[in-house]
Amino acid sequence: NVIGTEANNLALHVFEAPGVNMARIPILGRNFEYFGEDPYLTGTMAVAEIKAVQAKGVIAMAKHFAANEQETNRQTIQETVDRRVLHEIYLLPFEMAVKDGNTAAVMCSYNFVNGFQACENKELLTDVLRNQWGFKGYVQSDFFAVRSTAASMLA
Repeated sequence: NVIGTEANNLALHVFEAPGVNMARIPILGRNFEYFGEDPYLTGTMAVAEIKAVQAKGVIAMAKHFAANEQETNRQTIQETVDRRVLHEIYLLPFEMAVKDGNTAAVMCSYNFVNGFQACENKELLTDVLRNQWGFKGYVQSDFFAVRSTAASMLA
């Protein structure tokens, strides 16, 4: 609630959080943004934060979609992830944020996931996020993450 109240006091309309990536590398420079290495706990914490922030009229943005779990080469790395692992570990907190938290926004990430840039990944953005989970909000790219405007729009 405090975050939503402070955002309102500062006339901010969007809170670019929660970060719902897995803290899978102990020395990751951005672990302070994440809830831990457990996908269910991460999703549960994200849902609570999203509901509290959005109750104050501020848009919550679950980030960084998806499989963006490391800083080194995060703008160019190719994350090859088995579909089951992808869904049970890396996507679960996002699914919870969408279905249980009703997050208004999702931020797509810099990395490539199974051969496609995350912000141009139709499987993730359309097939999973919108069609399977029923996401009705908007997707924002991480800053300068879009490589092709057309490919991003088509995803």
